[in-house]
Amino acid sequence: MSYYGPMEMVLDRLEGVKPNGNGWMARCPAHDDQKASLSIRVGDSQPVVLHCHAGCDLSAILEELGLGMADILRPAASASDNGKAQTIYEYQDKSGDLLFQVIRRPGKKFFQRRPNGKGGWINNLKGVRCVPYRLPELLTTDPSESVFIPEGEKDVENLRSLGLTATCNPGGAGKWQKGYGVFLKGRDVVILSDNDDAGRKHALQVGRELIKVAGSVRVLELPSLPEKGDVSDWLAAGSTREALLDLANNAPDWIDWAASQTTEDVQDYEPLIEPYRPFPVEALPAQVGLFVDQAAKAIGCDPCYVALPLLVGFSGAIGNTRLILLKGGWTEPAILWAAIIGESGTRFGYEADSHVAATGDCRTQSTDGSIQD
Repeated sequence: MSYYGPMEMVLDRLEGVKPNGNGWMARCPAHDDQKASLSIRVGDSQPVVLHCHAGCDLSAILEELGLGMADILRPAASASDNGKAQTIYEYQDKSGDLLFQVIRRPGKKFFQRRPNGKGGWINNLKGVRCVPYRLPELLTTDPSESVFIPEGEKDVENLRSLGLTATCNPGGAGKWQKGYGVFLKGRDVVILSDNDDAGRKHALQVGRELIKVAGSVRVLELPSLPEKGDVSDWLAAGSTREALLDLANNAPDWIDWAASQTTEDVQDYEPLIEPYRPFPVEALPAQVGLFVDQAAKAIGCDPCYVALPLLVGFSGAIGNTRLILLKGGWTEPAILWAAIIGESGTRFGYEADSHVAATGDCRTQSTDGSIQD
């Protein structure tokens, strides 16, 4: 019996398939393609990699083929390097193209590598755009499904084996980047903290970024974990998908969980709202800075309420009479756009705000210092 795997299944559903180098080219089903702009190849640890050179999303291509991400993905591959067993985790962009790999060797030793464009590898990620693990799958799952964020790729694979949506960042604890949040906008997120100081700090870091964009963020500290234990240990001990979902549904919101952390490992936790930083009036030309300072005091407002409109006015007056040469052949006019965002009543300024913060008094303060109802 001949082998009929994911690649054969995809090729059978495409039109105009022709061999091309180490793969094939075909007409993309997601747009009116007359030039065979869809490339198909075998990945290093994935049976099918699809990329439309006209820019079609992978999800749209699969939908037209009547397939899902599970049809072209498979668990991380095992391989061998110099006789040593290792596990390969591939990080791909939203189109499924390989960006880099994380290699796990015995003893929880990791290294990262990127393609060199010649069929080999470079053992660093210099210049590579980092993304969350299993990004194509993350982007095509039901947005109403919860997304679990453990600390490492092995944990992600174990959660995926239960039919759950999961992702993580490369590099382990403490390596979450702000840009990852865009892929989780509006999602219900459950952070799975490892049972150690680094794990709780990581949960704080991830939650601090995701609370700004996600629909909800909860933190689950699994029961009966050994020191440094993780969700893979918990599942290996016999716990079930149903038990995990039940615990996740009752896990505390990240804000409440973060506020409850009093141990030494999280005492460097930063508040969700960053402290106010005054407008740098001293950076303005002397006469302009003097005007801003005096006008702000006369009106009773923060200096930025005067400085920003003034700078925008200056830029309008300059117009196209002066250009900034950014580099050869690229110039820009001195045009600024600005917006001041504040709650109702903030015109009454930083002195009034200081009074309210110190006393709890929500009345306003006049320019002579008296308090008014």
